[in-house]
Amino acid sequence: MPRSIANKISLAALSLTMAVVLTLGTASYLFTRHTLKEQIKEKLSFEAALISHRLEARLDNINNDMRNMSANLIVVNALVDSAGREMYVEPFLRSYHLPQNIPCLLTLCDFSGHPIISCQGPEKLRVYSDQPLLTQVITHQRPLARLEQNEQGSNLLIAYPVLYGATGQAEGLLVLELPLSPLVSACLPKIPGAEGHIFKLSDKDGEIWTTAKDHTPSILSTTIQLKGQAPLDQLALALTVGQESRLAYASLTTLTGIYLVIGILILQLTIAASRFMAKKLTAPLVALTITADQVTKSNDPTSQITVTSHDEITQLASSFKTMLARLQESHDSLEQRVAERTKELHSLNAELVNEVAERIRAEAKTREYVETQAVLLREVNHRVKNNLVAIISMLHQEEDRAREKGMQEYEHRIQEVVWRVAGLLTVHRLLSSSEWKPLPLSQLCESVIQETLKGLSASSSIRLSVSPSDLCVDSDQAHSLAMVLNELSTNTMKYALCGRDTASISVAIEPRDGSIQLTYQDDGPGFPEPLLRGDFSDSGIGITLVNGLVTRNMQGTITLANDNGGVARISFPAKAPEPAA
Repeated sequence: MPRSIANKISLAALSLTMAVVLTLGTASYLFTRHTLKEQIKEKLSFEAALISHRLEARLDNINNDMRNMSANLIVVNALVDSAGREMYVEPFLRSYHLPQNIPCLLTLCDFSGHPIISCQGPEKLRVYSDQPLLTQVITHQRPLARLEQNEQGSNLLIAYPVLYGATGQAEGLLVLELPLSPLVSACLPKIPGAEGHIFKLSDKDGEIWTTAKDHTPSILSTTIQLKGQAPLDQLALALTVGQESRLAYASLTTLTGIYLVIGILILQLTIAASRFMAKKLTAPLVALTITADQVTKSNDPTSQITVTSHDEITQLASSFKTMLARLQESHDSLEQRVAERTKELHSLNAELVNEVAERIRAEAKTREYVETQAVLLREVNHRVKNNLVAIISMLHQEEDRAREKGMQEYEHRIQEVVWRVAGLLTVHRLLSSSEWKPLPLSQLCESVIQETLKGLSASSSIRLSVSPSDLCVDSDQAHSLAMVLNELSTNTMKYALCGRDTASISVAIEPRDGSIQLTYQDDGPGFPEPLLRGDFSDSGIGITLVNGLVTRNMQGTITLANDNGGVARISFPAKAPEPAA
């Protein structure tokens, strides 16, 4: 234990000292590195400015030469008068030389870009007939400068229009091609200590020339945008000057080695000093630890703890004795409280076991009751379905007898009753299959109308369109609404197919501030005028039944209108919630 405390004190002192040393060393290193970087940046900026100034001057001189030569009368006359022009134009073109004998190709072309003569004779002729060049130089009479790539590298192309003074029109163009690499290399200065420098030339599309053979990334670099006369400004050239990392960090490597040696020496001194101070500080604690071990072995909390020092250690020893006495009192009190609490827990546990058993028996009875009710409900649903089917069968028999006796009106009446009962059967099936939960309104409309349309003859057809909706209706609304839809679709079958074989029905469902609006529309002849005014006194049984179901059973309203067919707008309160997603 004493050694552990001493080691901790030594480690703390060592950590604090090393933190200070590392902080100071890192700050010094970063400051030196920053200063060195700034010096390198200033040097690179000077080199970049010097090279860019030389390159701009060279390019401007070449551009000025091209402008002057394109306006020279020798060149202009050669385009206008072709007789004997080779005798005086070729020497004129050969007389043009770039600084430091940089090779170039100077060509005179007609207005279509076909070469007439060049400074290297007829064996070195190139056609300049690409559309962008001719459009700018010949059509718009503006000079052009661009970069072209080939196997040897990048070439600079400068083209000037040759204008005929009498017409002011471009009769041809003068084109100069020169390699970019020797032109830029000739502008690089011979600066002492420039070894390891990297020079790059780039345009808006990326790098076009560099002195780096393996594209070694530079640690520092400066880029200057070249400024040139038109049309050289179209190139958007930029010069970058950088320095390789191995040279830039050469002095920093030496500085790092010096810092490491100094750090090792400081570490050794710190270790020795921290060990000495730790032993001196932990000496009283060693004595207190020995006494505490004796108290533990003797199991006597009242034993005397003797410490000879007169500092905070003495206060610690006195507090330790008081703590032992109070700890014994707390232990006795805690044991008594634990016994009482355990007794209470046993009593509560017995009550809980009885309550759980009673709840299990109640749940079993409830489950048995629910299962019985479910069986009874299924039996009732089955019997209701069978009764409705039996009623429909008996009605069909009556319909057959009426047909045999030629009682057409009676036959039609029975058919309408069959359709109404079939609608009730359909909604009963939907409700029983959903366990009498709220039904989706769009499903109810489609099922009831489709069931009614089964009474169509084979030669007739009605198209049905129901708008999708998440709205639902309860069982009471579903029964009433099924009867209403049955009567409306029956009315469509009776009147919309008169004189034709096809018809259409559309149903739109919309929520309206706590209510539901259902719009039924067909493309038949529409409703009679009295019904449109709300007079149902002379209407048939079907419409009267619809009006009564909507107003009395559903507590809603119905409005009839004609709009390319009959339109029935039914509005009633929304009772059932939307189904959960």
